[in-house]
Amino acid sequence: DWAEPLTETLQELTDLSGALKDHICEQPQAAAAVVVEGSSARKKKRSGSSGDLSTASSANNSGAPASINQELKLAASLFLCCGTIVKAVGPRALQQLGPLLDHMLTLMTREKEALELLSKQVVVTVEEGGNDDDEKESADGDDTRMAAASFKASVLLLRSVLASFVGIVSEIPSFAHPHLRRILSTSLSLRSGLSLSDEELGLTSGVASAPWLRSSKNVLVGEIDSCLSVVAEKIPPRLAIPSFLEAAPSLLSYGHSGAARLASLLGEVWGSLDRAAILSSMVHNGTLCAYLLDYRRVHGKNGADSGSLQVERAVSSAVVSLCLKLTEGELKALLARLAEWRDSTNVDGETEGRDAGAPSLGNTSRGVAYYRFLATLGDKLQALFCPSLGPYWQHIINCLAALASY
Repeated sequence: DWAEPLTETLQELTDLSGALKDHICEQPQAAAAVVVEGSSARKKKRSGSSGDLSTASSANNSGAPASINQELKLAASLFLCCGTIVKAVGPRALQQLGPLLDHMLTLMTREKEALELLSKQVVVTVEEGGNDDDEKESADGDDTRMAAASFKASVLLLRSVLASFVGIVSEIPSFAHPHLRRILSTSLSLRSGLSLSDEELGLTSGVASAPWLRSSKNVLVGEIDSCLSVVAEKIPPRLAIPSFLEAAPSLLSYGHSGAARLASLLGEVWGSLDRAAILSSMVHNGTLCAYLLDYRRVHGKNGADSGSLQVERAVSSAVVSLCLKLTEGELKALLARLAEWRDSTNVDGETEGRDAGAPSLGNTSRGVAYYRFLATLGDKLQALFCPSLGPYWQHIINCLAALASY
């Protein structure tokens, strides 16, 4: 059997990747620590430490990160090999699939945290020293090169893991779905961290991320998006939608970038549904729509920033993708359910303190999200939407009256 040697090789590589993962995780954030240690060495130099001591400190600092970087590159190669073998042998790899994906996701989580730390500290190190030419030269030299090498090693590992995910999910999608929630959580959390601006990272005025850092982040974000699109396309909706439903509340908390990508991902899933999948998942889909539309109230600060508005547009487009798959009766049922969600108890207390008997807007955050979605749906359906909109004209009139009373 041609697959037997490959299966045995996969088992050996999985065992090796597990041992390598354990060794790497015993040294948490070693890659990012090089920047802190380098900064400490420069402080010693400024405080009058001898040249020999500074040189010894730099030599000690450079060894451990270089070793970890080599191990990260080895792990990246291992995971690429494993993903290729899984794609070749298919379901024969099921016995090793669980441990292999666990090793990948564990190291992915670790390197996500390392990248977040390096994204802040590399920039601080590059700009550190102000007008002190000696210190700036040191920051632009060994420390920055070590930090850059650590960052690139982490990016290489993450890109290898994402490529392996694509191969595995493409070949055996029905067997990868138990790990879908963890894949989504790790990937969207990483994407949100990579999408932070310099201001959101807390960098001071006049300090910016290095160009190579921004370029690496953009490449990695693109590969995360491609990987998630494959997940949405390949895993059967009957298996994927319950996982999305279970994970949605936590996934929406990862920031605007992650929430917008989750919404567009669900739009991709909903856009590919056939009739059987629609009928079997109507309840789940309605709940997912409510989770997405509630982003403005829960996480969006009532639309106070541009990132929140981007999420709202992505959410409206995603829910419209589902609506376009429904019959007229199913669409009316979904709109009625969302109207009940819109008019549920005023969780924000937004109408408290107003005159008794004045018209009520209800929950304005939910109302804005709901009518933004209806506007997007109306743009798509145009005249066809009029019969479905009939029951909501009175509510629109009441809202306008309530707004006029403010």
